[in-house]
Amino acid sequence: MELLLFNDRCVVEVLESASPESLALLRRLGKGKTERKNSIHFCGMIHGDNGKASFFLPRQTGQTIENASLVLDCLAKYGREVTSRTGNWHADSGNAGLLYIIKALAEDFLAYGIYADRVRVASRDSGKPAWRETVRKEIPLLSQGGNVVYPAFRTTRTTDARNFPLSRVQAVVMCEIAEKFGWWLCGLSAHKAVLKSYDRPTEQRALWAKMLRSLLPTLFENRVINLVNLLVAYLEADSGVTEGGLVLGLEDFHTVWEHMLGKTLVGATEGWNSRLPRAAFRKREGGMDVQERGMQTDIVLETTDNASGERSLTIVDAKYYDATGTKSVPGWGDVVKQLFYERALKTVVPAADVSNCFVFPCRPNEGRKYTAVEMQDRAGNRLPTLGSFDCYYLGIENVMKSYVAGRQDLTLTD
Repeated sequence: MELLLFNDRCVVEVLESASPESLALLRRLGKGKTERKNSIHFCGMIHGDNGKASFFLPRQTGQTIENASLVLDCLAKYGREVTSRTGNWHADSGNAGLLYIIKALAEDFLAYGIYADRVRVASRDSGKPAWRETVRKEIPLLSQGGNVVYPAFRTTRTTDARNFPLSRVQAVVMCEIAEKFGWWLCGLSAHKAVLKSYDRPTEQRALWAKMLRSLLPTLFENRVINLVNLLVAYLEADSGVTEGGLVLGLEDFHTVWEHMLGKTLVGATEGWNSRLPRAAFRKREGGMDVQERGMQTDIVLETTDNASGERSLTIVDAKYYDATGTKSVPGWGDVVKQLFYERALKTVVPAADVSNCFVFPCRPNEGRKYTAVEMQDRAGNRLPTLGSFDCYYLGIENVMKSYVAGRQDLTLTD
């Protein structure tokens, strides 16, 4: 498979020249924001029917296969962590949840292979009698001697795993995944010949998920139940897997950037937004109307000095901007919001040293373009009374590696 590498926010003309099929697929599915932007807003993979694939890495990420694999690891983990208990994916997560499912299916297959246990399935009139089910579901007849006779009876029988519907569906799905993601999921491509040796299910693909669900009452092993649920989720996902190519990823990587920083920065703690002040509107006739939604900070870092015991809080605004010039830095609204968040947090913990900052992605070992945001008058004089705060740049590849490894080991340094 040919894999073309791009970066998020590349100009439309670049993709149109290198892979017009990928651009057409994005536009047909209404993804990438190309209808209103001159740049592609997308991170992830576009796999066309022609066997070619285009991969969009986050901005400031080197265009290598290793980094593309790292990005999919990040999106798969993000997809798992933002999936609700009811199986719904966060609106900003795109279909990253499907990447988690794909990776989980691959890990199951590499660990256990195609499901191969001989399974007892419900049957009728052949196999081992299931008298409780027969009595409950069949209509008996009375013989001339007054005996109860069942003209038909329920049974269970074993089925050969290779002909078991679950095994056939799993083989087809794993073959699809190996074809499209063998470069990412190490070791999967070597099994394609075995996977292709399985017959396809005789039922139409649209019925596979329903068929698998019907097997769940007959299954008892946790591994196979989990496998069936993963296969059902894969088949039911609105992924375009079988028709017109595949688009896997999300338009707004800033949600992933913020999420990763919250998981990898030392001292990141949760629960602060529920403690911050809310806006209240005083009514003319008396009383107040308080807004339900309050301030929504991205990340708050909490540290305590071992020597003095002084408590420090840093409000982090994770910005997925290049921040290399005045056209690629946060706007005035973002600056004012951070300064106000700082004032608000000081009312919650008056004894703590409170500050805030912007954090931008950068390439490995790249220095800071900007170090701080300050207020100036029109003559260029600094106005410290209006506040100021720092700007930090973190190597996005290092953040992704720490996130995938589950390490909370990154600090804000010069």
